[in-house]
Amino acid sequence: MAAGSVRRVPPSGLPVLLLLVISGLPLACTWDRYRPVPTDPVQSVYRAGVPQTDRSGRRLAQFDPARSFLPIGIYHGVTGTWFQRTHSFAELAAAGFNAVHSWEGVPLAQAVEAAGRHGLGLVFHYPSDAGIAGFADDSRVLAWYLDEEPNLMFSVAEQREQLAGFRRRYHEIRRQDARHPIFALDYPAFIGERRPFWRSWAAVGDVSAHDNYPIRWGRIDTLDNATGIPSSVRLAVESTGESRPVWVFLQAMASPAHGWRMPTPEELRAMVYAALIHGATGVFYFAYDSFVTREGNVLGMAPEPEADYGPTPGFGSGGPGLKAGPADRAGARRLWAAATEINAELRALTPDLLSPTSVLTPRVELSGTPVSATPIRLLIKPHGDALTVLAVNLDRRRLTATIAFDQPLAAVSRLFRPGDPPVRPDVTAWQEQFEPFGVVVYRVSLAGSGS
Repeated sequence: MAAGSVRRVPPSGLPVLLLLVISGLPLACTWDRYRPVPTDPVQSVYRAGVPQTDRSGRRLAQFDPARSFLPIGIYHGVTGTWFQRTHSFAELAAAGFNAVHSWEGVPLAQAVEAAGRHGLGLVFHYPSDAGIAGFADDSRVLAWYLDEEPNLMFSVAEQREQLAGFRRRYHEIRRQDARHPIFALDYPAFIGERRPFWRSWAAVGDVSAHDNYPIRWGRIDTLDNATGIPSSVRLAVESTGESRPVWVFLQAMASPAHGWRMPTPEELRAMVYAALIHGATGVFYFAYDSFVTREGNVLGMAPEPEADYGPTPGFGSGGPGLKAGPADRAGARRLWAAATEINAELRALTPDLLSPTSVLTPRVELSGTPVSATPIRLLIKPHGDALTVLAVNLDRRRLTATIAFDQPLAAVSRLFRPGDPPVRPDVTAWQEQFEPFGVVVYRVSLAGSGS
């Protein structure tokens, strides 16, 4: 990296966030200080079109069924043999992922080859000049990832210098590589008092990217708080003027030492759909379980997580890292299975998610006692002559919602839930009982006309 560019964090294999938690930074000090922005139940984002790319990061003006790409990725994918264990991206592809952020210890050439072999777009962290030059036109690379959580890593006084450094490095890379997106990954803890800087980082790259890990120990009653997923995604979309893809890195891990618990499958699904409904155009899960995450006292998700990955001489503390009991490992397996199901749904929904949003705004009426002001959120996309309606309950409450259109309905069905009873709409409305953190995707046909 050239002199004067953004200061690098050594690629320890875990986000800066974990290092700062270890150092004692009070991350929760601003978590609930700011109220979430009031919102309508039906989201209107991307009515003029959805910013998107192909699988190697080239921008597309509109949905192209042969080229458009909705990243469904995982953080810290590991490939190769490390400490007497062989890891492969094959199990990522088998679970429906189409993108991977490779652990920083995997050399770029090895990561590119493995990603390409398994049909995954590669997000590579801390690229060198030589690496960028060698893979500048490689279709297996999805994006170059530079700064990590700058609003946690740097003080307010350092923000302008760091943003200027990112821009310098951006142009250095762009002189070698005109193809692949370049981005920084931020964290939403400071979107209140550091709002101008957070907005600047959200818009500084070709992709707006941030992580959001809301499932902490204790009862989580709603995802709708000041730094929750709806708030952070909406702010990222607004910061870019709907001009860039928005990738969200969501919690799929536990860390007792750092205050996070493993999400339930229902919570994971709610987080994913809350992000999509509010404007995410790519979803990554943090993180794949291996010796890398365990060294940082994090249990990720995996199809067969180990109880103990053993010593790791020459890496981090040398291990052994965090050990996982039977219940912890079962939770990690359940989350992997849930992600596999969600990934299949996202692949099926990709043409709709990457197409302009409908202008229709049905009314949503609630019965029950919600936690948040607007717990049911909807996103409506045309689907041929019908509509696809994504709906999520942001609260840990069972709520009944009546969804009413201004036009007569011909048919309403639930997608991805073949065992459910049929929906029987009234002339213009239907009623749904949403489970806590429940998600429902509908296919809706209007009577006598297309969408």
